[in-house]
Amino acid sequence: MPHLGATDAWVENFIGGIDQLQELTGGIPDSFDRNAACAAVAITGHQFVKWDCRSGNAAMGDDDRLRWFDFEYAGMRHGAEDFAWLIGDEAWPIAPDQMVDVMIDSFDASCGIPLEDYMHYLAIYTTFHAIQRLNLVTREPAGAAGPASITSANMTTQAATPPLPCISPRSGPISRIRPP
Repeated sequence: MPHLGATDAWVENFIGGIDQLQELTGGIPDSFDRNAACAAVAITGHQFVKWDCRSGNAAMGDDDRLRWFDFEYAGMRHGAEDFAWLIGDEAWPIAPDQMVDVMIDSFDASCGIPLEDYMHYLAIYTTFHAIQRLNLVTREPAGAAGPASITSANMTTQAATPPLPCISPRSGPISRIRPP
C-alpha cells in the first residue's frame, strides 16, 4: 500500500492551506509555528486509511450495514485521518464534541498509539483538514451542489469553535498552533 502524505511537499501544501484563510479571518496569528505544524503531521504511515472518508462515499445497504466506496486514494498513514475526514466533512451529522466521545468510547488500544497521543494528533490533523475543506467550500460557485456558501460574515462564528477540542493540552512548540 502507498504511504500517503509522505513527502515534504505534501506536508507543506497541507499546512500551507492556512495561508488561504487570510482573506476570511483577518490573518494568521504571529504565534503560529508553521515548522511545528509541519512536524506534527509529517508522520510515517503504519495503519490503513481510506483517505477520502466522507459521508458521501458511504451508503447503507438493504441489510442496514454500512458500505464504503471510492478507495482509489487508500493507503497507509497514522490512522486518525479517516476520522478527521469525517469530522471535517461539512455534511457529517455528528457534532465534533460528540465525535470525541465516540472516538474515546471506540478507541482500539491495540493500534499501538496511546489514546492521548492519538487524540492529540487527530486534533491537529483535523484542524488543517477542516481548513482544506473550508478552502474548497469557499471556492464553490454559487448554486453548486454541496453545503451552503460560507462567507466572511459567518466565518467568524465557525472559526471561533475549533473543529475538535484537544483532549489534553500540551506544552512545547506545537501548543503554539492553537488559536490565540
